[in-house]
Amino acid sequence: MKIFKMAMITLAFALAGSQAYGATVQKITKKTGAVTIDTGKADGVKKGARYCFYNTKNKRVACGLVSKVTKSSATVMVKKNILKKVKTGYEARPRDEQVVKSNVGDFKIRDNPAEASGHNIKAMYILTLLSQTGYDVPKYSPETFSTALVWDKATEDKRNAPNNLLGMGGEFEYVLSPGMSIAAGVRYKLPNPTPQSLTANRSMSNAQQAEYVETQVESTAFGFWTDFYFLDISLFSGSGIKVGAGVDLDMASLDAVSVHKEDGTDRADPVMEATASTMTLSIRFPVDFYWYFGNFGIGMRATLMYAAVAFGTSNEGNYSDQNAEASVAAIAPENIVAQYHEALDIRANGLAVEILPLSLVYKF
Repeated sequence: MKIFKMAMITLAFALAGSQAYGATVQKITKKTGAVTIDTGKADGVKKGARYCFYNTKNKRVACGLVSKVTKSSATVMVKKNILKKVKTGYEARPRDEQVVKSNVGDFKIRDNPAEASGHNIKAMYILTLLSQTGYDVPKYSPETFSTALVWDKATEDKRNAPNNLLGMGGEFEYVLSPGMSIAAGVRYKLPNPTPQSLTANRSMSNAQQAEYVETQVESTAFGFWTDFYFLDISLFSGSGIKVGAGVDLDMASLDAVSVHKEDGTDRADPVMEATASTMTLSIRFPVDFYWYFGNFGIGMRATLMYAAVAFGTSNEGNYSDQNAEASVAAIAPENIVAQYHEALDIRANGLAVEILPLSLVYKF
């Protein structure tokens, strides 16, 4: 009698354990990637929970996120490239649990959390083909010494912040559900080690002396962005393409120096020095390719942006020519500085294109 009672108690524990911690696959919809399991709200299942599926050998074959819950059932969304591994009748249980069989019931223990969520961090190398910020190069007009106009916009020489082409960045991505995630990232565009000579305005009236003014610019930029990914297309094993949309804030600054030079001499007289900065707000549309090898992966990205608004623009500068022509010296220095600032027009650049040739990804 005692043996019978012990057997019944053991059986009760086993049944309770299997009901509390296990579920069974009831239906698979290949078209949508939906897997229906026979556990629901009554068993504590919540929308957004991660469930995994195990074959008859207790080997995990796939995981997904719960997208819909009723009182007695739940729908788990699984990526289509791994859905074929799931069969009707397979066991389903929460991702952070595994069942250990014993003669007194089933016990749940923590599983390896390293693969639990799909959230990831990235370190990236950035190539800017068209930057969010552009500017005009100040054009020196020595032919107009007798007038009040000394500097003008070099409208034929508009620039896209050329020494902001290279950069480094980082990003954190949080997975909301299969195919949807949000991401936030930062970047720093690396300045060139030496200023770039952007223009050499030669004077026709001083052609024999070959005098000219050379303008050099150094620029740096720091920015951050946030994206919402709404489409995830699976390719071959562990890889896919994601499409999203977001906003971008780029903070750029540049230092401009114009120097009066003359061919055949060592002349290099500073004429004007100035700084300019602005913040540019853009809308962005990233397209990502990713390829995971376990928890690690690589990625590439192309981002199309429209730099719509520039705000917070500031200019500072000084007139530094100590050997100015008499007619130029007669012009008030503050007017010359104002002309230079107007010519050095930092602004939102409209269309922008950013490429990430390589990013290193860790998924946790």
